[in-house]
Amino acid sequence: MATTETIPDSQNRQSGLKRSMSLVNSRSERGLKDDTRVHATTTSSDEYEHRVCAQRFEWNVSERGQKSSSLTIVPQIEPCCFARQGSIFLLILVTSSPRQFKIRNAIRETWASVSRVAGVSVRRVLTRFLLGRADPILERTQSWIEAENEQHGDILQGDFDDVYRNLTLKTIAGIEWAGRQCPAAAYVMKTDSDVFVNVDGIVRYLSNSSEQQHVTPFAVGDVAKGAKPIRNDVLKWYTSESEYPQLTYPPFMKGPGYIVSSEVVRLLIESFPRTPLFVWEDVYVGMCLKKLGIAPTADKRFETYAVDVVNGCSISRRFLIHGVKYYKMRSLWRMHTEAIKSNRCETKNT
Repeated sequence: MATTETIPDSQNRQSGLKRSMSLVNSRSERGLKDDTRVHATTTSSDEYEHRVCAQRFEWNVSERGQKSSSLTIVPQIEPCCFARQGSIFLLILVTSSPRQFKIRNAIRETWASVSRVAGVSVRRVLTRFLLGRADPILERTQSWIEAENEQHGDILQGDFDDVYRNLTLKTIAGIEWAGRQCPAAAYVMKTDSDVFVNVDGIVRYLSNSSEQQHVTPFAVGDVAKGAKPIRNDVLKWYTSESEYPQLTYPPFMKGPGYIVSSEVVRLLIESFPRTPLFVWEDVYVGMCLKKLGIAPTADKRFETYAVDVVNGCSISRRFLIHGVKYYKMRSLWRMHTEAIKSNRCETKNT
């Protein structure tokens, strides 16, 4: 759901923080064609002060039977992955739509406000929002996004149409940025804007695991096994046989939330150019993991929906809650923080 709020234009923007968007040929809302591959290169800029970085991603998109074209992903001017009092332990990438201003603010004011988990030594958390290109018909949206980013410095914007079937491009852009710009992050989580994340629980779970886990191929989430493509063309996740001829998908971690170690981030970046693009981003990541010989770990704490939440303890026992409206984020946050402060909840593994 894309909800909006009006953000006034900034009258005195720092000119160094502005960027121009290099438009590319529009991709249709049907999304990505089969046998489409991407190749990534990066260039960095030291033009701005030391705490600010700009990075430009160039993606050469090759489609069967057509000449290669260029799809440019140009993030907003983005603070580097610096943490003055310790390295980043968990980087959270949130897919969002350009006009979801209220949703992003609700997330910032609630679970994304956690930058360090109490009682856990040097466990720092960083959250970034992934956006595509704003609809040019809505002329002021882009200026609002730029003003928002100047205030919060937490937006990465790709130069591709922000439509559902381009979610794979958005996820690739985020993982690429994580690997190139934030390589020291021990873990990277991908999630969606309608998800409430139990940052405290996730950090403690990862911290209690092997200290060397983040340098080994580790991926965890709500894993789907034996899932079949939907062939009914009136349904949202319809997939034609030309897009995917096999009867079942490889095991994949469902899109609302999954975590990979820094080693998996590195391997995924290497795998992207060798793996034809696929319209469903979670399945695409599963395809890459299969090629890499990495079996994702299944954990039921990633499969929660908002209807399952009855109190603060039920939140604390889960890693995420999917299907949350922006106006519910704050009430869930209050329940969650009160449960943590009271220390009355017994943490369970299921």
